[in-house]
Amino acid sequence: MPPLCSRRCGKRKARRSTLKVHTDGNVADNARIAAALGRPNQQVWQAALHAVDSTMVIGVTKRAEPTDKPYRILADPEQYGLRRVHVPAGGLVVWGGWTAHTNEHPRAPAPDLKTCEHDVAVNSIEELADMLERRGVAVWPGVLCDAEQRAMVAGVVADLRRSAPEGTPTTELFPPGSIGCMIVKAYGLANTLHAQQRRLNPTVRDIFAGLYKVAPSELTQSADAFSWVPPETTAGQPLRCAQFISWAPRAAMAPREAKRKIDAMLSGRSMCHDPLKYRYGGGPGHMSNPKEGRPGHWKVLLDEVTPAQRRALGAR
Repeated sequence: MPPLCSRRCGKRKARRSTLKVHTDGNVADNARIAAALGRPNQQVWQAALHAVDSTMVIGVTKRAEPTDKPYRILADPEQYGLRRVHVPAGGLVVWGGWTAHTNEHPRAPAPDLKTCEHDVAVNSIEELADMLERRGVAVWPGVLCDAEQRAMVAGVVADLRRSAPEGTPTTELFPPGSIGCMIVKAYGLANTLHAQQRRLNPTVRDIFAGLYKVAPSELTQSADAFSWVPPETTAGQPLRCAQFISWAPRAAMAPREAKRKIDAMLSGRSMCHDPLKYRYGGGPGHMSNPKEGRPGHWKVLLDEVTPAQRRALGAR
């Protein structure tokens, strides 16, 4: 008997990503960080940790104007100098709040998009800060070793199998609602024990601590989603597997936000990139998910929130 999801999943035609070119920065957040640290010109940095070779579409020549709107779709995005930036397996890509960015489907790359002509690779905090100032993006290779890359992929696949209809092959592990943008926000998948472990990567935390010049224990993070495109063959590597991670100084966060972030995780909701304020990312369900008991239904996973994750969200 074919798997329950075969009627709705099947082999999909690759289409361009539905994610628009946007920024995620917020003037109020930047002001709070500057006040907390006593240093001007601060911002929330964003990052994605990649387990397989991938790309990101980034504006490398011009930053967008600051705004109070946390998620802002940009008009005339070409003006920002969009380029395809390569992120090697195991690498961390970091970008700024006013950096124009989006993604592209690995099986449907934009034909007119140029590959970045600048070397944005870094290997120290000093190089990272300088590259972010010059280009708005930097790639730190080698954050994950080969074994850690395999473990990250295995953890994502294990969680997807727990949520997916029984018998779903790896090639069809597309959670409903994530296909167009390639970002998995719903079904509690952003909050599993594996996801918590990915977000708490100590090397990434140390990198953010270096950027803000604070101790790692003085940071707080968001309960962010991950990006995923399954493999084309059952024995193949996924085409995309990246965990979004954002840290910022905890001193800049209002005390009530820690509980709001923890409550969101406990209910299966995910967050946007903002570590300082709970901002809705995705709910526990999705309107395109068939009802429970119907073919193709994906379950909501409600894993515990570990003490380490609670502290990372700001709990004392």
